[in-house]
Amino acid sequence: MNFADKIKITVFILVLFGFFEALYFKQQFFWAILIPISIGFILAIFWILGPDLIRRKRLKMKKLILPLLLIFGVVFFLFFEASGLLRQIVIFLGIIANLLFFINYKKIPLERPKDPKNILVFNFLFFVLNLAAFLDFWVIYSIYFNFGLALWFSMVLILIISLGLFYYLFWATNVFSDFILPFVSLLGLVMLEVFVVLSFWPASFATQSIILILVFYTFSGLLLLKAKKELKNRDIAEFIIIFIIIFALILATLKWYTVF
Repeated sequence: MNFADKIKITVFILVLFGFFEALYFKQQFFWAILIPISIGFILAIFWILGPDLIRRKRLKMKKLILPLLLIFGVVFFLFFEASGLLRQIVIFLGIIANLLFFINYKKIPLERPKDPKNILVFNFLFFVLNLAAFLDFWVIYSIYFNFGLALWFSMVLILIISLGLFYYLFWATNVFSDFILPFVSLLGLVMLEVFVVLSFWPASFATQSIILILVFYTFSGLLLLKAKKELKNRDIAEFIIIFIIIFALILATLKWYTVF
């Protein structure tokens, strides 16, 4: 990474941090802060993507799918979450995830996904994909429960986000490229069906979003290991055990609501 790229990333991260903190404080002059920071944020994205954005717009727009889904989740989490501590944690994670993305975005999609040098990029993508999934699912559940969002519209949002995340998983890691559309469609429908089933549970939206991200985590983790040809029976057992333990803890500790 050259000096100019380091300057671009630094400026972008500072602008993004200011954008998130403006959302966090929500004072009387909120819009006066938000509007110029939003403009600076958009300009920073175009600046960091480089002068060849028009010529290579399709490739670079695909690269932006993940950070945009992540920023969507962070922004609305800051709007709807009451805990100041949780909001600051999400701001920190959002900044770290975006920093890692723009440090590695020139390597995406991976040309040699099975190269050992790409292990860190694989792990980074796995982390950011799951963080974006958790925040986006949490936001949709929050709007659905607290603001009476129509079930069908919530289903559409869940499907779009799931398709976007799984598409990015396959495209960015350059795996299953010959079967990307069938895989993405199937996994998107699986996430949609889980969402619909959970929507009838008399449990909090936070609990339901955690279960949904647990399903996403399990599928994405197994698929990445399969793509790297590192999937063994031990790995499958570990993912299943983790799923069962977390799911059992959720069931044992959640508060069921009475439905009349």
